[in-house]
Amino acid sequence: MKNIIAFLVIGLFFIIVLLLTSCGITKVGFQERQYDGLKVGELHEDLGNPLIASGAERFAEGIKLNQKIDVIVRKEFYLSWVAQMYKGETLYLGGNDSQNEYYFSANTNTGGVASQPQKYYQGVCVNKTTQETFAFCEINTRIIKKKIKVEFTEKTYSDNLCNNCFQRELIYNGISGNIIKMIYREFIDNMARANFTQDLNYDLGQSNIISFKGCKLEVIDAKNTGINYKILTTFNQ
Repeated sequence: MKNIIAFLVIGLFFIIVLLLTSCGITKVGFQERQYDGLKVGELHEDLGNPLIASGAERFAEGIKLNQKIDVIVRKEFYLSWVAQMYKGETLYLGGNDSQNEYYFSANTNTGGVASQPQKYYQGVCVNKTTQETFAFCEINTRIIKKKIKVEFTEKTYSDNLCNNCFQRELIYNGISGNIIKMIYREFIDNMARANFTQDLNYDLGQSNIISFKGCKLEVIDAKNTGINYKILTTFNQ
């Protein structure tokens, strides 16, 4: 009997998904650009972060949420879909239709039948004309939404942890006498490339300018607890 009930519930789940009235949207892709983590010519102090980082990142138009969102978008019998996003989260413009723009969260959610939860996308929908706002869930390319008031500010969405995004960084690793120690690392797909990690040593007694792969740093002061420095040039592109 339990198996029959479970089968009926699962069947009802798929029927409701197919009957969702909202149509799919036209997806908007990301663009890609080069970035430098810190500005050239300014003084910086390192306390555990990379001295310099650069690479590729993808970006898109976006909005930054000025409030937390936690709302049931739709509930049907045993099925429910909830939109949950945190205050300060930046959503990216991932699609549109004739009336609305759809800003997606990078975090997916799960819902539907408790015994077989389904992963789905979520975000905020903004009407192009009226600026009315909705929380939405995208399930199997179908959109369901609920009108709520959402406060946000426009902000470019950027992601340098994306697939095929190449990054490199130079890390301060302490000092022994006049010898300053650095680590150079390269990443792709957010994973360090084992053959492209290198330990570097520089003698500050000879020069306070550190140069590697086109990057130049002027060391102002260095201790084992941190380093003060200025970026003169960034890595070769």
